Amino acid sequence: MLKISELKSFVRFVNTLLFLSALAVGCATQQFRPVFEGTRWRLTEFDGRNISALGISAPVELQLDPATHRVSGSSGVNRIAGTYQIAGKRISFGPLIGTRMAGTPEAMRFESDYLTVLGKIDEWSLTDGKLELRAGPEIMATYLPIPPPGSVDASPAQ
Repeated sequence: MLKISELKSFVRFVNTLLFLSALAVGCATQQFRPVFEGTRWRLTEFDGRNISALGISAPVELQLDPATHRVSGSSGVNRIAGTYQIAGKRISFGPLIGTRMAGTPEAMRFESDYLTVLGKIDEWSLTDGKLELRAGPEIMATYLPIPPPGSVDASPAQ
């Protein structure tokens, strides 16, 4: 037969387990599902070539702010910023400004090509969790989302 004191200890133990379980569920990491605007995107392919094959060591990233229609990011060597217009799947970038740091000749050549291509982009799409920017029918740039700290990437597996 259980004593009252043993029963009270058991009830406290069960309540503690229930509290810790609820706390763990409440602190669970939030799943991240990329959306076009507001997500930070890292370039993985440019003009049909894998970015790692181009010898670019610094990340090339874009983020579009839907509240201000401003784009910001990096172009491999320099930080960039500017404006964009969007209508459905159509997009155009306004003039982009950038810092004026120097890089290797290859990195500077890539950066020039990249900024030129951004000026020609006219359409975007999300395909299998990837952002694709097009100039006419050609996919010119492909990006993967960068999940925010503390989130779990819920985009489709690559």
